[in-house]
Amino acid sequence: MGATIPAAAEPAAAGRRRRRIGVLRGMVLLAAACTLVVTKLPQLGVPMQLNLPFYQHSMLALGSSRSSSSESSESSESRSSSSSSSSSSSSDGSNSSSASNHSSRSSRSSSKSGMRSRIIADGGQGDHASSGSTESSPSVAAAGDRLDEDSPPPLQLQAALPPGFRFHRVVAIVAFDRFEYFRQVVDALRRAWGSKEYTVVIAIDGPPQDEQQQQQHFSRQGWADTVAYSEQLAWLAERGHGFAAVHVHASPTNLGLWANKKRAVAAAFQLSDFVVVLEDDVTLERDALRWFEWHVTSGLIFAQPDLALATCWSASFPYWPAAVEGRDALAVRELGLLDKYWSDHWAVPWGWATWRRTWDALGANWTGQDADLGQAVLSRGWLENIPLVARCNNIGSVGAHRAGQVDMHIHQRALTSGSFTGLAACRYHDMRRANTSLHTTFEPLYGMVRQGIEGDARATAWSDKGMGEYQDALRAWVAAQPDPALYRSSC
Repeated sequence: MGATIPAAAEPAAAGRRRRRIGVLRGMVLLAAACTLVVTKLPQLGVPMQLNLPFYQHSMLALGSSRSSSSESSESSESRSSSSSSSSSSSSDGSNSSSASNHSSRSSRSSSKSGMRSRIIADGGQGDHASSGSTESSPSVAAAGDRLDEDSPPPLQLQAALPPGFRFHRVVAIVAFDRFEYFRQVVDALRRAWGSKEYTVVIAIDGPPQDEQQQQQHFSRQGWADTVAYSEQLAWLAERGHGFAAVHVHASPTNLGLWANKKRAVAAAFQLSDFVVVLEDDVTLERDALRWFEWHVTSGLIFAQPDLALATCWSASFPYWPAAVEGRDALAVRELGLLDKYWSDHWAVPWGWATWRRTWDALGANWTGQDADLGQAVLSRGWLENIPLVARCNNIGSVGAHRAGQVDMHIHQRALTSGSFTGLAACRYHDMRRANTSLHTTFEPLYGMVRQGIEGDARATAWSDKGMGEYQDALRAWVAAQPDPALYRSSC
């Protein structure tokens, strides 16, 4: 009996091994067959959103690795996306690389997400805008923004540009010796949507000749660092990194702020008929360039001859020592202010854009002073567009050329568009003025938001009230307006 037990057990073990090998061989063959089917389905016209779940469930059932099959599925999607992106082009002939990258990313989304992406791509003027439903717009905008928040598609031209109009994207930066501010301005510009397509003109004023001025109001190290960093940016741009191009104009002598600003704008207009102007203490939000460009791509500046400039700064929501940002954010959402702008008879100097018509009329006689530009706009009855929520911030101290000192921030905003998401879906709308002869800070709307740079007791009227009470007041105020629909936002 002892000799027969091993003889009977040995075939049973061998059988079990053969069965395991057979099962494993079958699993490998089935996995290979599933992989082949998945890679062939797109060629047969089967949507990828259908075959991907089938593939994933098959792999889970088999308990095998999905890595190699995922790569083949991804490659088929990539081939499909690249062929679709190569057949599309921008209506103005620019930004083809950005559009192609966006198309490649969008093709890996579901068909519903792809539709939302197209709504964003045409500036938010999709079919949902004419549906009469305002409740569905925020959800569509939010979904589209998740797809495009880092790099949304550029705005498309809605009509042909007038003959001879050069829509080359150019930013002029006025700089001196405040390097710590200057580097923040450049960093913010770099993060702004579309900045890689911009040529940057940097006009750096020269050191003062007077020894006393050099000691009291000039930082030689700050000036040297500003020049060095500007030259580094130019070197990088020449090699395809950073901005499209950088032109550095460092004056060997001190021209003064106003003369330096005028030469910066003049140099920029040699390159384009559309120019954005920044000082070395104005930081852009990521949608600021988009806001400026919209004035051209929408055709607004050509249809409205009295529109002379646009600013990214706003008198709304100034910096305040008390905790105000939460109430400000609530006011923006409840009043639908994120996509609204006002027109005013002035020129705000803290981040602005202008175009050839304005420069040809004012440039020759402009001293470079901010007040002179504002007076020129006012005297002609012209207008500047001002967003209700700032698209930039002023981080500088009071006065000019204070060697980087920070005394106070009367122009700094407590809240800007950078505090919100959904910006890529914004369709900008004019907020009706109650009285166009007065400054915007006298508008009744400022009773519900806080006052502008002048400030008064109303700025703290809600400081001792709860958020729920403030929200109820905002909603009651909107309901009492002749057209409550005006206070709904597209973004």
